[in-house]
Amino acid sequence: MDPGALERARHGDASAFDSLVEARVPAMLRTAMAITGHEADARDAVQDALVSAWRELPALRDPSAFDAWLTPDPRQPLPQGTAAAGFGARPRDLV
Repeated sequence: MDPGALERARHGDASAFDSLVEARVPAMLRTAMAITGHEADARDAVQDALVSAWRELPALRDPSAFDAWLTPDPRQPLPQGTAAAGFGARPRDLV
């Protein structure tokens, strides 16, 4: 992971965020598929994880935990109708 990109993303640089998550999306989708068993639900889970990551990135205290922090949590239910709420198209372009 590029520490500089993480720091820029923490300060609102969407391109830096994209560069951080782009290579991680396939693994996120595999994890979400294993959890949900359905492609649409897996994509929603990844979308929710990306939206949450973007919103909460300034609060990330340990940059070495970024990958684990980004992975969808199987213990959390999928919110209904929130896959792209409030974020725009940036992460959706990756999924």
